[in-house]
Amino acid sequence: MEALHVRFAGYTASFRHPLILSGTQAILPVPALASLMGIISACTGRWVSPVETKLAFEYRYHGQGADLQTTRRWLLKDGSLKPSPKGTGIARRQFHIEPVLDIYVTDTGLGPFFENPVAIPRFGRSEDLAWLTLVRPVTLEPRPRGHIGATLLRADHGAAGLPLTLVEWFQEPRMGCLRRAGAMGRFVALPPLGDMRFEVETPNLYHPSDADDDAAVVYLHEWSALPGEPR
Repeated sequence: MEALHVRFAGYTASFRHPLILSGTQAILPVPALASLMGIISACTGRWVSPVETKLAFEYRYHGQGADLQTTRRWLLKDGSLKPSPKGTGIARRQFHIEPVLDIYVTDTGLGPFFENPVAIPRFGRSEDLAWLTLVRPVTLEPRPRGHIGATLLRADHGAAGLPLTLVEWFQEPRMGCLRRAGAMGRFVALPPLGDMRFEVETPNLYHPSDADDDAAVVYLHEWSALPGEPR
C-alpha cells in the first residue's frame, strides 16, 4: 500500500484530556485521532474528511511539565457574556516537552499541502506551534505482528494500556456554529516510554518501508463510522 510518512516536531504539546474539566488540566499520553485530523486539515486549509484517508501514527516526547496560567471568568447576563466580578483565576496545565509526531496517511495526494502547509499546524493549543521535518512516500507492507511505538489501538484488540473513549473526527464545520462530534471510539493508549516499542499481534499492522527496524510496525486505524453512516 502506498502512503506518505509525515513528521512534525515542536517545543511543547498539550493534547487535553477531554473528560477532565476542573482542577489540573491533564493531557493525553498520545494525541486523539480527531487532533490528528485537525492537524491535517490545518495543513490543507480545509476540512479533511475521514473518507479521504486512513492514518497511522506514533508519538513521543522528551519530558513533561506543568504551567500556571491566568484564566478569565465570564458570566451570562442579559443574553451576553460579561466579565465576572470574581476577577481572574489560575489554572494548572500539563504539557509535553519537545514532542515528535509521525503520521502515515494513505491519501498520497496530500503531499503538496504538507510541503507547503496553508496554516500553521499546532500540537493542541494555539501556542503549541509545530513544524514539518519530513515528508516522503513510503510503502506499507501488511504484517501479522511486530513492534509498535506509542499510539492508540482499538480497545477490542486486547492490548494493555490506558483505556480512553475519544472522538475520532468532527463533522464538517459551519461558519458561526460549534463543531459536532462525529464517530466515537474506545481505545487503549500505548504511552511513550523512551525508545521502548511494544510487541503486538493484531489486525491492521503495517511495516513502513523507511523504518530502521525490520520488526517495526504501525497501526492503520479503521474508522468506526464515516460521515453519513449511522454511528
